[in-house]
Amino acid sequence: MSGTYTRLAKASFALMRFGRQNAPMSPILIRPAVLSDRRALIRLAELDSAPALLGPVLLAEVGGSIVAAIGLRSGTTIADPFVPTADLVKLLSLHAHSREALAA
Repeated sequence: MSGTYTRLAKASFALMRFGRQNAPMSPILIRPAVLSDRRALIRLAELDSAPALLGPVLLAEVGGSIVAAIGLRSGTTIADPFVPTADLVKLLSLHAHSREALAA
């Protein structure tokens, strides 16, 4: 389990480094999606030219806007192509895998 936390720490450090290079950086929030996020997730999928995610979803918000998401069952990700989200997608993936490890 410590390997998961090490990867999360490295991903968080990468995001902090990214923020210093591209300041100012808004706060990042990783959280489970709720019903009221559905419209924003559909819009995000359309921006990414991808189908909407089904089932439980973990999402990343930056400055109050949903910019990336991962389907917890499928592992499929969607992200805003107009926002630098590569590190956020990695962070979402790490969080999704850590949730699986904790549930096992």
